[in-house]
Amino acid sequence: MTGRSPVMAHFLAPAHARCDVDSDQWHADAVIETPGADARGRLFLRVDDQGRLTAAFAAYGPPVVIAVLDGLCARVSGQTVASAQSLMPNDIEQAFCLSATQRYAAVMAIDVLAKALSNLGR
Repeated sequence: MTGRSPVMAHFLAPAHARCDVDSDQWHADAVIETPGADARGRLFLRVDDQGRLTAAFAAYGPPVVIAVLDGLCARVSGQTVASAQSLMPNDIEQAFCLSATQRYAAVMAIDVLAKALSNLGR
């Protein structure tokens, strides 16, 4: 164990970040912005034949936004839509040990997830 915080671990090596995403390979996406925090995120979702999700993201903003979106993708990938729908901001806050000033990133992540899930099948 390196002793790094979950935010720094995901920020320094985001496994689910995508720059040039081929939109044909994704079944749904959603965008969210928080102008006050100068943060923007886009979440991409795909559902396989067994009903399991794969997620990826693109983001601009503070390290906590990038880290939380990467962690969200890791958490929902391999899960069902119902499981992903049950996630709450508190789940993200606890997983990342977010401070009071970082909690907006958890709300942002859950909001963009909800939007992307609602766009599935459209």
